Amino acid sequence: MLATPFVLLALTLAAAPPVNITNFLVTCSPLSTSGCDQPTFTADGIDPTVSYQIDGIGPNPQSWSWPSGQGTSINLGPTNSILDAGSWTFEIHAIGKKGTETSKVLATYSATY
Repeated sequence: MLATPFVLLALTLAAAPPVNITNFLVTCSPLSTSGCDQPTFTADGIDPTVSYQIDGIGPNPQSWSWPSGQGTSINLGPTNSILDAGSWTFEIHAIGKKGTETSKVLATYSATY
């Protein structure tokens, strides 16, 4: 009877694809005053069957999403956004089956503009 929970756990772990997002980078053109104009997001190791969201946490938080089926790398940009001057942390989250982002942070990038 003890083997059953372990078998189920092993099957669950085997079914979940490994998350290995690498080379997450945020680039932009500096504004003449300060801040960031039209950020571009790049990363490798994206699962093409999963939708993702990037949350930018800074003076004026923002979010960007992209659907599944986009390949194993992203090049999201330019985003036509302006990021206010200050410290920013960007997080990649997967979008779950119910259309909301998962709480697990898959990759981060921090910068000051």
